[in-house]
Formats: sequence, structure tokens, C-alpha cells
Amino acid sequence: MAKFSKKGPERISLGRRRFMEGAGGLLAAGTFIGWEGALAADPDLGLPEAMIAAARKDGELVPYESFPTAQSKPMADAFTQDFGIPNKYFRAGQEALQTRLEAEARGGRIIADTIAQADFDVVEDMIDRGLVDTESRPSLWDQYPEEWRYPSFNNIAFATLSCNMIYNNKLVSAGDAPKTWKDLVSPRWKGQVVIPSPEYAGTGFALLADWVKRYGWDFIKALKANGTFIAQAVSDSDNRVISGQKLIGIANSHRGSTLIGEGAPITFIWSKETPPVALSYIHAVLRKAPDPNAARLYRDYCLTVKMQSQQAKFGLWSAHPKATQPQNLPALKDATLTRLDWDDIRKNRQKLLEGWRTIIRG
Repeated sequence: MAKFSKKGPERISLGRRRFMEGAGGLLAAGTFIGWEGALAADPDLGLPEAMIAAARKDGELVPYESFPTAQSKPMADAFTQDFGIPNKYFRAGQEALQTRLEAEARGGRIIADTIAQADFDVVEDMIDRGLVDTESRPSLWDQYPEEWRYPSFNNIAFATLSCNMIYNNKLVSAGDAPKTWKDLVSPRWKGQVVIPSPEYAGTGFALLADWVKRYGWDFIKALKANGTFIAQAVSDSDNRVISGQKLIGIANSHRGSTLIGEGAPITFIWSKETPPVALSYIHAVLRKAPDPNAARLYRDYCLTVKMQSQQAKFGLWSAHPKATQPQNLPALKDATLTRLDWDDIRKNRQKLLEGWRTIIRG
């Protein structure tokens, strides 16, 4: 493994080497190329040459990615192809990634260079604890609309998705389908609704925060009383609706873009009164990243028009005005979405989860 690094074997810790050799998310070694043999970086990317040169001296990159391999691997492959820097990404769920990173921080040895994170209250907490670099601003900052830039993080959303109600359009007519979140507790849908758990799914937690803010805890009590089925993952929710096991459910827009394209019998609800909840992702660069320059280059590379347009193939919205938008979804600029108050969530995350457990398990 050391032959792919410009650092030399003496600068790669045994723990990091074992991680890179054993992590299931690593790319096959045959896809790695030394940067000496790589082509010059594409000038159309608009990235600073000095940043690219510094990243190549780092010699490698270990990002923690929460998106499925079908989305994470193309980003990693493209990065290696364009810069000749091995991208040894590790893929796991959001909670698992954060747990791993926290363990590394407690042990005093950070392995990851970046972490993809959509829970901005968690990012704020990491910043307060000195885990995240906020000093380096993305070089493409001015290319993005202000509403998708985060000055307190010095970062930009590289991907956005929404959390929507869906219904099985073979079994439910458009006229009968729910129009707002509150319709989920209608007696009409008793025992016919499935939602993801906020204890396991980021979407489930985002919806819990929005519902409690809109309606209070009585809404959660009503969901339980109406026989709502609690799935662990969002994909379990939409699969149950597709199969007809449940009539109404929750799905993410990026997965919906693909499912609808494949002919799944689902319709997404784009309510103006209670809009879908937006979740945006950033690549947080870790302050003690072993490869800090490669980490910043990766963050910025994922913000280029090239990579933003590639994400559209997987249904992810880009805020870049020149990027391609996903199929089967409204353009991001045309979508009415709820943006969560992450400062408030940071203060109340545990209360929200405890309140949920008390009601659902009580």
C-alpha cells in the first residue's frame, strides 16, 4: 500500500495502513495510478493549480462517505482519474461514520480526511470541539447562490435531497392522496402508512424535527394511534409502498428519481402548505486530516460543474446554476422545501429522540 503514497511508509501509521487495507469501501488497487503519470488537471474544472499540486504531495485521500457505493464510487474514481491521487473512500451509514470518527478522535488518531455530513447540528458540535477545519473556504464559493453557502462552516452544499410523502399510484388516486403531513394521521389511512425511524434514519429524524415544530407531540401520538408502521430505513419505507404492503410512505427525492425512471408505481407529493424537508450534505474537512490538501481538493472537486452534473444521474440536486438537474424531479430552484433550524435542533436533539421513544415505545 505504501507504494501508492508520496509520504513514504514511515509517515503512514500502522492503524491507518490496516484500515486502508481492510476497509470494504476501498477501491481496487488496480484503479490507482501514481500522480507522476497522470494527465494535467482539466483547466475547465476551475480549480487552483497550487491546490492540486499540494494535494498530489499528500499522495492519497480517505473520505468517509454516507451515500451508497453506486454514488460514492464514481466520485472516487473520477477524482483518482483526474488527479492521480488514490481515493480510498470508506462507505457506511451516517451514524456509523460519525461513531467511527468520534472513536478516532477519542483515540487521538484521525484516519479520515473528510466526512460527508447532513446533520448540521453535528457539524456545529464538531467545529466547537476543534474537529473540523473552517479556515479554508472552497475556491468555487462565488459560483454558488448565497442560500446554499454556509459561512459559519465556510462550506457549500455539494448535494441536496428532500424527504417526501409518497403514495402507490396503482392503489390510491391522486384525488384521494394526502395533501399535507397532517393527512398521515387521518382515519382513512389507519394502518396504511409507513415512515422511517428517527433513531436510525437521518430522514426520519429530520421529519420528526419538522413535525414536532409544526404540530407538537400530539401529532406523534396520533401517528402511533393510527397504526403507523415504523421502518428502520427510508428504503424500507418506499419498498413497502411500491409492493403495496402500505399505501402511503416516505421516500427521498434522489432515490425517487431513479425509482420513477424504472417505472415504480409511486408518486411524490410536493405540498406547498407543508413542503418536503430538505437535507443538504457538505464534505467537512477534518482539522487533523492526515491529507489536508487532498481533503480540500476533494471538497472543491465535488463542487465543480462536472461532478455536480454527474450527481444528477443519481437524483441528487445541485445548487450550481450551470449543473444538470435530476430527471423526474422539479429543478432545485423550483422546488418548495422546508429548511430546518439546525441551531434549534442542536439544542433539542436528545429531547426529540427521548420524546419519540417515550411515545412510540410507551
